[in-house]
Amino acid sequence: MGGAGTGAEKVGVVPIGEDALRGLRLKHRAAYEAHRGCVRAVANIKTTGKRPPIELLAAESKALRELTKARERYRDALRQLD
Repeated sequence: MGGAGTGAEKVGVVPIGEDALRGLRLKHRAAYEAHRGCVRAVANIKTTGKRPPIELLAAESKALRELTKARERYRDALRQLD
């Protein structure tokens, strides 16, 4: 009765569909691009010798948190496929 399973039999784990996985991948990519844009803006200002505005630094920090969350959700979904 044991046998090798597909992993979908794990208690409490709902198999993720291709559409949901694609959505998580797109959200991760969007969060990555948002953070990348903030980093570029900060870098561009720093090259002038000026300090970036606190609002821009706060936006970069928020974008990084969102990227981290999106990466974790996407990573967790990929783990379900193993």
